[in-house]
Amino acid sequence: MEYENIIFSLALLDSAEADDWCRGVVDALRQGELLVERPIRPGTPLHADVSAALDGADAACAEKAPGYPLLVKSQLFKLLFALNRHRLAAPQGKPAEDAEKLKGLFGYVKANFSRPIAVADAAAVAGYSPSHFMRIFRQVTGRTFVDYLTDYRLSAAVYYLKETGDDISAVAENCGFDNVSYFIRRFRRKYGTSPGRYRKNKKS
Repeated sequence: MEYENIIFSLALLDSAEADDWCRGVVDALRQGELLVERPIRPGTPLHADVSAALDGADAACAEKAPGYPLLVKSQLFKLLFALNRHRLAAPQGKPAEDAEKLKGLFGYVKANFSRPIAVADAAAVAGYSPSHFMRIFRQVTGRTFVDYLTDYRLSAAVYYLKETGDDISAVAENCGFDNVSYFIRRFRRKYGTSPGRYRKNKKS
């Protein structure tokens, strides 16, 4: 199971009912407080439940039977249930403060991923020294900041490849890669194919 991006409005799973149980889970997800193991690893119960929900939504979209959006929405509720079922205990004390500080950094990356972002830049945004930041970031996310930034840029590249006619070098530049060869190498490592072939397959 590999998905580049799964985008939907959380309002789709909310309601106007005052006692809607789902709202507590939706709000936790919206506020970054519904924590699960990351990355979601194959062979784990979380992976099995999430896979079943997403594959069910994919199958419904592919078949497009009458009323299929109802089935897609039901699979999104299954996804929400899986995340809640396997959620981790909320960190207490300093770890919680660290996670809160990183929220601003994630917004910064979203707004600036096309520009050079050094570890020192990210550390300054989060309010840490570079060495302390690297340790905290790995503790909170389970990965290095460089890996996170590269994956974010590659996900953005997928969007550009699908939605624009920009050539590969322009896509690489727009996504913060200053070396096209490196971009192609990292893209192939993540998606198993070159950017050009990926675009061709998606449009065929």
